[in-house]
Amino acid sequence: MKLDQIQAKVRLCPLPDGMIEEDCVETFDIEDEGVMKEETVERAANVKHNSVVYIKVGQYELEDEIPVEVTSMSGEVREEIQTVSKMVDEDQQGKALSVQG
Repeated sequence: MKLDQIQAKVRLCPLPDGMIEEDCVETFDIEDEGVMKEETVERAANVKHNSVVYIKVGQYELEDEIPVEVTSMSGEVREEIQTVSKMVDEDQQGKALSVQG
């Protein structure tokens, strides 16, 4: 796999809620009984990473035939084959993606 192919699949997204990457101080204006107050909250970093990488395993569609018993209004039971498609993870064959930075 070439570097260009990997770069084409990378999507940047914001950090999930609750992850704080560096120490910070947040100030909020709060109204308490008609009086505006300023409240300061100190937040400490809770991760030691520079980035978060989501790796999605490739999938493909697999069609499977399943035998199903069908009962008619007259009580006759017959067997039908129903085709069901589902998404299945590709076998990575022990390969791993290494990201160094």
